[in-house]
Amino acid sequence: MPAEALRDAAERAVALYRTLNEPVSLAHALRVLAQTLWLYYRPERELADALAREAIEVARALDDELVLAYALKTRGLTIESSDVAQRRSILEESLAIFLRDGNDQQIGSGLTWLSEMEFGAGEETRALGYGRAALRYAEASGSRWRLEVAATNLAIYAASAGDWPNAIRAARKALRASAESRSLAGITWAIQALATVAAGREDPRRAARLLGFCDARCGTLHAPRQAEQCEEISYRRLRVRLAALLPPADLSEELSAGATLDENAAIAEALAVA
Repeated sequence: MPAEALRDAAERAVALYRTLNEPVSLAHALRVLAQTLWLYYRPERELADALAREAIEVARALDDELVLAYALKTRGLTIESSDVAQRRSILEESLAIFLRDGNDQQIGSGLTWLSEMEFGAGEETRALGYGRAALRYAEASGSRWRLEVAATNLAIYAASAGDWPNAIRAARKALRASAESRSLAGITWAIQALATVAAGREDPRRAARLLGFCDARCGTLHAPRQAEQCEEISYRRLRVRLAALLPPADLSEELSAGATLDENAAIAEALAVA
């Protein structure tokens, strides 16, 4: 669904639930709108944060811990990114509630968001620890989508640490799960993670081809890379690495070749990264 349609639907939901005086639904609608603004309308971050704060206020007034946990998790996104301590505190409060509730899927999601925050803040060892735990809970939950996200993120964190075997293992797990579920974005991000491994393992031409495939899909077949998320951070690092390993003409040639790969060929090439 295009960003404009998502925003319109969320804004109408907020207006409706204000009119109907349904605070639980209002809290959820507020956080969905806040997340939509944060993801697709970054200049309106302050409005997104105000909506997240309102969702928290509504949830606290309800004395509903789970509604509060979701609202807190959203504010972990919308707070100014430089305020690492507050972001961490809010996400940890949200995770603590999910842990008390015992839902593996939501615990895994809370751990994933914490790992993303830590990675973006440069706390890569903390991100790796949370990422490992997130994958364990995602697998226990039986949610393929949670597994795809957690495994891809863990692959990126492991690659950043130079832990190539675990990066390959996690990325392959994410790619196979994404291919089975036909998740277009999941396939892209898992292949990008394997491109990062290929560059790290001194296979820059393969890495560039895989990245060219990913670039051709971003913003067309699915949403583009989101700022401050591990897919975007690792992408910037990968471009710098490839520019150091390949002459400009060679890099351009391989990126262009990758853009012409069909999905099955790209998956096969990505799974061949060793």
